[in-house]
Amino acid sequence: MPRDKGWGHASASDLDFFADLLITGTVLGLDHTSTLAEVEDTLGHDRRFADLVCDFGLVEFGWWRKRSEDDWAVLYFGAQTHRLPGFTEDEPVEDALVRHYGPFRQWLDLDEVLHAGLCTPRPLDPSDVRLSRRLRNQIHTIQPCLAFVTSPALIEEMRSWVGLKRSLLRPLPRSESVALRLSGRDQQIL
Repeated sequence: MPRDKGWGHASASDLDFFADLLITGTVLGLDHTSTLAEVEDTLGHDRRFADLVCDFGLVEFGWWRKRSEDDWAVLYFGAQTHRLPGFTEDEPVEDALVRHYGPFRQWLDLDEVLHAGLCTPRPLDPSDVRLSRRLRNQIHTIQPCLAFVTSPALIEEMRSWVGLKRSLLRPLPRSESVALRLSGRDQQIL
């Protein structure tokens, strides 16, 4: 059940959205325990619906059930922050998020993300680099992208990976994807 309907916080910002997602593991009080009805009650109906993936634009929920008579359970949910630069007046960030956090910027500044404690400042270790031969040392702008995976029991049943993956995205060609280990968790700069 959604735990936070206090939309319109005067001091909330787009950075608070990422902090809430990272620290509390929720989006407007929704998480992996939320039902499809609760998600739709809070965020509305998604714009692109297929195979029970609720894609609201910035927020996406994936659903799974073993049999057709079973209830849908959240398989994953998270922010699709790579989409921030593409939002327009015709395709804006979800109304519920804007009411709560205010307008969203297209890019987040690295210093601001570090100051908010959303990632740990750490120099890139060349031994951590995978799939890249042309990593540039200067990363001026990044975006956090978080995907939270549902309960271990459901994932074990599906024989899939369990855990929390936190990614930092920056505008680079996919050929320059770099895998890092930060805070003991797999991280990726794409």
